[in-house]
Amino acid sequence: MLGRRADHVERRANGLRDTALAVQDLLVRRYRDDTPVVIGTQVVEGTHRGNPAPAQTRATMGFVGSRLASIQMAFVAGTPAVPPIPGRPR
Repeated sequence: MLGRRADHVERRANGLRDTALAVQDLLVRRYRDDTPVVIGTQVVEGTHRGNPAPAQTRATMGFVGSRLASIQMAFVAGTPAVPPIPGRPR
């Protein structure tokens, strides 16, 4: 698992450049007392290797107590810079 600094260094080394980042529309659901699941939208302005980065990503984060245990992210279809959905006409 990478810490915040190591993650930042790795992302920059892979060509990701963020100029703005915001998290919005957070929804927290608790399963039992110590297992919250957080769902939200990450809005980004930036580039990846000189190309525009997808503007919106949907994130689902699972916690055990106060520790992040898992994260899943997916592009939001129809937002700027998102690749086309496979199999659909262009």
